[in-house]
Amino acid sequence: LGAAHVELLHYADSGFDGDLPVGSLCAAPVAEVTEALIAQFRKLEPDVVAVLDASDGHRDHRHVRICAEHAAAELAEPPTALVLVGLPNHLMRRWLDEMRSVDPDSAYQAIDAAQLGTPDELVTDVLDHADVLTLRDAAIAAHRSQRSPYDDLSADLRRDFLIATHVIRVGRPPV
Repeated sequence: LGAAHVELLHYADSGFDGDLPVGSLCAAPVAEVTEALIAQFRKLEPDVVAVLDASDGHRDHRHVRICAEHAAAELAEPPTALVLVGLPNHLMRRWLDEMRSVDPDSAYQAIDAAQLGTPDELVTDVLDHADVLTLRDAAIAAHRSQRSPYDDLSADLRRDFLIATHVIRVGRPPV
């Protein structure tokens, strides 16, 4: 993807539910993670911070969103825009329908389909990535710590997830 540097905060995955593993992201206090993000934001001086909106139900995504919101609020100079990256409800409903046959025992099956994903009307921007779909596929394939959530999807639904990013602006508008 062209990233020159990746900074890991060294928290383990908390898992979707159950007891929190020692050293996991959700086991870390909000203040601790927020301070780590503030340090990174000060070092990088971002104009825009993008974070998952946590509408997928994963507790790590919710925890990092809360911490990123706190960190962005702390950065008065320069003003930093916060945008949330969501998975729109219409796509998540299609995903849930397909996953019923692939993984019927998934914890996601217990979530009300109407509550899964970002409400479509909250999406403020859709970024078209059709021209970099091959690059996105290669980046996902290189992800060593977990398998792709798109592996078991039909080709059409996989493409619909990957050709666009759905954004919710919550901070100042990006320039």
